[in-house]
Amino acid sequence: MMDETGRVIYGILLLILVGSALLSRRIPMSQMVKMIVAWIFIFTIMFLLIEIASHIFPENQEEYAPSSRTIASL
Repeated sequence: MMDETGRVIYGILLLILVGSALLSRRIPMSQMVKMIVAWIFIFTIMFLLIEIASHIFPENQEEYAPSSRTIASL
């Protein structure tokens, strides 16, 4: 549950960052709408890529964890 909350908070902060950047430019409304649509498209593509990657790569990657042995300990 905490992991989900962290992701939601991170997403909200990213949207605030992009929104404040768009509002600070003082551009015509039609151009701002185009930029908002472009950002929604970017976020959607990133979300889909992350979802696809989460299905391709297993969540439990303990067997892929690097060894605790180092060259110095050999």
